[in-house]
Amino acid sequence: MALLVVIAPALRTRQQVMEFGRITIEGKPTFIDRVSAALTVLNKKDPEAYELVERYARRITEGQHSGMWAYEDPPRMEIGPRTAESSTT
Repeated sequence: MALLVVIAPALRTRQQVMEFGRITIEGKPTFIDRVSAALTVLNKKDPEAYELVERYARRITEGQHSGMWAYEDPPRMEIGPRTAESSTT
């Protein structure tokens, strides 16, 4: 797992990028921690579902709302604060 720190000038917040297997996670450190914890649980409990995430949500970003941009290359899932702060499971 690789980690890259990026300063987003428009947001003036410290954003990071982490590679989790074949998935790229982008956001604040706490967001990355929560998403990687959830992906770890998913991979352990349901490897087939984890494979679907790897195939169809290759990039997971922190955002204002939750949604999926399947037409982007790679496909991107944006997770809003309400979802990101929910239970890991």
